[in-house]
Amino acid sequence: MKRLDRLKSAFLAQVSHKLKTPLTSLSLGLQELERYAAGLFPGDPCHQRLSSMHEDMVKLSAVITSVFRMQEVMVGQGGSRIRYDLAELVQEALLQVPTRTGQHGVVLNLGELPLVTVDHDRLLFAFQQILDNAFKFSSGEGVVTVSLVKDAAMVRLIVEDNGCGISKEELPKIFRQFYQVDPDATGQIPGFGLGLYCTREIVRQHGGSVSVESDEGKGTKVTVTLPCPDGGTCQSVKNQAVVGSYCMCELFSDTLISLPI
Repeated sequence: MKRLDRLKSAFLAQVSHKLKTPLTSLSLGLQELERYAAGLFPGDPCHQRLSSMHEDMVKLSAVITSVFRMQEVMVGQGGSRIRYDLAELVQEALLQVPTRTGQHGVVLNLGELPLVTVDHDRLLFAFQQILDNAFKFSSGEGVVTVSLVKDAAMVRLIVEDNGCGISKEELPKIFRQFYQVDPDATGQIPGFGLGLYCTREIVRQHGGSVSVESDEGKGTKVTVTLPCPDGGTCQSVKNQAVVGSYCMCELFSDTLISLPI
């Protein structure tokens, strides 16, 4: 049985790696073709089809990434751990999530926190899953609030949305492998149902936990708790708010920068 598990893990890792590189290339190529067609033939449905193909390619790449991360989680693999600023990790996750920032409001409350020892790639993936869900299950006028707070020897990432929420019947099931909240009720495209499962396992492997509170029709609050050593704080970003597709960041209390997202 152990040998079969090793073979399965090796197979998934190999397939995921071999597929991701050409999918990335195809996605970039379709993006260029879409822009080219839009310039040559304004209003022609050709570039709309190319746009749709590019979106499907991005979704397929995300599915493959989810399968690869699940394989890593199941066998306890991961990269090296480094001391990292979680505020930077949150911002990096936001940059890589299809946030629909032109429609949603985003408020960031990121204080000064000690550096935390993490597996950067895996925890980034976990944060992306939480943020992606917050945007997916919110309406176009929804607001997503992302906060980082220190509580004794722990640090908490709190992601709150005012979207459709999760029913009391569904809530205990959301961390199961391959489980999805009813797509007919939420209007979402079905996926593999691996995101939250992988997120919880990755956070557990960092010595932390994930909790979810939700009221149907009122929104959802996800809290990631991670161990945080005592020590000096980093000069992290404070008092941020997203306006359109730009994130206004106040650094060191007196400098304002604009970060496209």
